[in-house]
Amino acid sequence: MYEFLHDLAWVEGMRSDDLTQFFKIVTWFGYTTFYMIFLSVGYWLWSYRSFTRLAVMIAVSGLLNAWLKDFWQDPRPLFPPSLDAKAAESFGLPSGHAQISATLWIWLCLEMRKGWLWFVGIFTIMLICLSRLYLAVHDVEDILGGLAIALVLITAFWNMPLRKFVSSRRPLKWEPLAALVVFQALLITTWSGDHGPGGAAGLGGFALAWLIGAELARRAGCRRPEGVLGAAVIGVVGIVGLFALYAGAIKVAEAIDPGGWVALYASTVLVGLYISLVPPLVSRKLRRA
Repeated sequence: MYEFLHDLAWVEGMRSDDLTQFFKIVTWFGYTTFYMIFLSVGYWLWSYRSFTRLAVMIAVSGLLNAWLKDFWQDPRPLFPPSLDAKAAESFGLPSGHAQISATLWIWLCLEMRKGWLWFVGIFTIMLICLSRLYLAVHDVEDILGGLAIALVLITAFWNMPLRKFVSSRRPLKWEPLAALVVFQALLITTWSGDHGPGGAAGLGGFALAWLIGAELARRAGCRRPEGVLGAAVIGVVGIVGLFALYAGAIKVAEAIDPGGWVALYASTVLVGLYISLVPPLVSRKLRRA
């Protein structure tokens, strides 16, 4: 059993240039850039309500994952050599790619209730998990740990009235805001290690800002853009604005508080507000033009 959970010697024999390139592309779908694009476009063009709840789930899952990594401090595999340099800065257990991709796709499937989406979601999760093993940044134990935590989170949140708290037809309840504040405060104040939570702390602020921005957009009567042209304008301009803001906010945060988390927290709050409020307001103006 120990060899099954930790031995990645089998990976080296299956590596090739083409397969390595393929799995590097696959693993990108588990990084922050993909989640920012996916959540933003889904929120702007598909469903304000469903993607607000999904954004909260992703933020909670990501924050808990970072806390658990530093709490367990489980080293990443030493052999074969890792093919993903980005992963070297953090510990291994639980796998963030496994946990957060499972959180996203399973929750989305539960929300949308589409049979074909279950196939896409499970296949995507499997590919992402396999990419982490192939690139040798996680062993099987890390992957299973991430999947297990994702399932626990989804079960807990799905059986809580989160869907009633976040609705396009009713005002935002105070309970999810209070729960997020308590949850992130608990994790930040109990963070293991000397370096502190770093940028991961901002995930809680991101979720809070998204909830507040979505409520403001609901009160302003924002709706999805009309037609293909309207959707394309909101999608393209919104993403360009998002990454310009994100890059600028991160640079300012690093200049103000190098290595700290408070300025990074503020920058992610700005990003959460932008995604949930600015493009919907622009969409409302386009609809009225």
